[in-house]
Amino acid sequence: MTQGPRKVSSWQQEIDLPHLLETAGAALILFQGTRLLYVNQTACQITGYQREELLQQSFWDVVHPDYREAVKERGLQRQAGAELASQYELALLTRQGETRYVTARMRIIEHEGKPAVLVAADDITERRRVQTEYQEIFEGSPVGILRFTADGSVLKANPTALRLVPHLSPELCEQLQQPGEFELQLAPGIFVYVRSRAVEEGFEAFLEDISPRRLLEERLREAQKMEAIGRLAGGVAHDFNNLLTVVTSYGEMLAQRMPVSSSGREWVEQILEASERARDLTRQLLAFGRKQQLKPQSLSLNELVEDLRRLLPPLLGPQVELRLKLCPDGALVSADPVQLQQVVLNLVVNARDAMPEGGILRLSTGRRCLPEPEAAGQGLPPGDYVELTVEDEGIGMDAEIRARIFEPFFTTKAMGQGTGLGLATVYGIVRQSEGAIEVQSEPGAGAIFRVLLPAVAAPAGQGALQVLLVEDDVAVRTVVRKMLETQGFEVVEARDAEEGLELASRRRYGLVITDVVMPGMNGLELAQKLRAMVPEQRLLVISGFRNKVDDSLAFLAKPFSPDRLLGKVREVLSS
Repeated sequence: MTQGPRKVSSWQQEIDLPHLLETAGAALILFQGTRLLYVNQTACQITGYQREELLQQSFWDVVHPDYREAVKERGLQRQAGAELASQYELALLTRQGETRYVTARMRIIEHEGKPAVLVAADDITERRRVQTEYQEIFEGSPVGILRFTADGSVLKANPTALRLVPHLSPELCEQLQQPGEFELQLAPGIFVYVRSRAVEEGFEAFLEDISPRRLLEERLREAQKMEAIGRLAGGVAHDFNNLLTVVTSYGEMLAQRMPVSSSGREWVEQILEASERARDLTRQLLAFGRKQQLKPQSLSLNELVEDLRRLLPPLLGPQVELRLKLCPDGALVSADPVQLQQVVLNLVVNARDAMPEGGILRLSTGRRCLPEPEAAGQGLPPGDYVELTVEDEGIGMDAEIRARIFEPFFTTKAMGQGTGLGLATVYGIVRQSEGAIEVQSEPGAGAIFRVLLPAVAAPAGQGALQVLLVEDDVAVRTVVRKMLETQGFEVVEARDAEEGLELASRRRYGLVITDVVMPGMNGLELAQKLRAMVPEQRLLVISGFRNKVDDSLAFLAKPFSPDRLLGKVREVLSS
């Protein structure tokens, strides 16, 4: 029985196959060997070429160079009969030089009795762009993103999440599975705000690090507590001073009426001596409560510390080594010099007492810029501050002691070894000077006290600018600095021309004063380099010899008096 021609359904008769190929959403490309046989309109749209242009090229010509060799090798192997993956991603290079990513599906068909490759490619460029943007957002997000299973297996985590949760313990995993929003402490000093939800794979938690905010809140609460204690201490000291005035006055009048030989005279003197000690205590309470009268003036914290240097070794004893490090950029503050000395001495004594077996005490000054959030946490306006740091290698403190060290009469010393007013006095003086004090300490790791005081500029009219002083002789450098600072100039010191050049490269100075004869680079070479950097830089050369000093440079011969130096400085600044 012979089989007749196969019947074709009516819908199959209606299909226009060439039209379907041309309007397909995927790019269709047929090649044999290295020659392109057919491309549809979508392929032309993706590559930017006209059909005639594409058919004159090989398929590899439109493949991006990064993929070209691999795609060529696969295409030839596939035509030779090799079994290879039928789908993979590659990149095409358009006529305009743009990179377009596609997912290519390949199959072997027969054309004129020979194998050819039919490629169906979907443009995934936009999808790749969205995925890349998502990955960048995911990786760079300040919020931790953590996806995990119920048994604690981490499926996905961005760098912030890995920083906050380097290890997902069973206990933490259970806590993070609670749906909703809540705060959680991950470790000492590390707090996160959590938004957690269940997802198909398990759970997803968003972790926002609120540790800085919690720290600022804690500092604010501490400042409010100390403010309240200060008001109480100041009020008590004020009333107690009134009582002491009465006791002391009557005691002195009674002593004046009693003969020296009287047996009761000794008792009255004991009363007066005890009243004097009580007056000292009230002065310290007033300092803590910021009720005492200060006499602020512009002064250099560096100079104040230098002046105290000779007093500190006897105070510290032979077992404590003092190391000073003073900032080179000046340290002008507005403060009562007597009270600021008291701050330094109290902090130094506290550090000494924390090292009963001796150690190293580091005393340093520096500059610090407080941005808005950090300044608010200290109760200060944002801006530039001078920082005094006192660091010891002592026994350290735990969190409970750190929270109370500035309270009046709080002490960790044995009975009779301290009043508990030393650090309270420091706190009061610093706060009354519009500054702040912070402490960093852990048990067995010593303590670091940092005092912040607002930095002030040199007085207007006397040179509201910084002077860079380059001089290798320590004695000359010190006396010139003191001469300038007495007139309100802020002086930055350099020990040689190389250091001076480095400092001048960081910022601009209103005036540079330099010696001529120095080891290494001399002052004239320095002046030449400074003028090359800043042609209008004001310079003053000081030396015992005028020869070789160019007339274009202002010159002052050594030795000179303060009046001659300041007169020459004003002359240079006004020129």
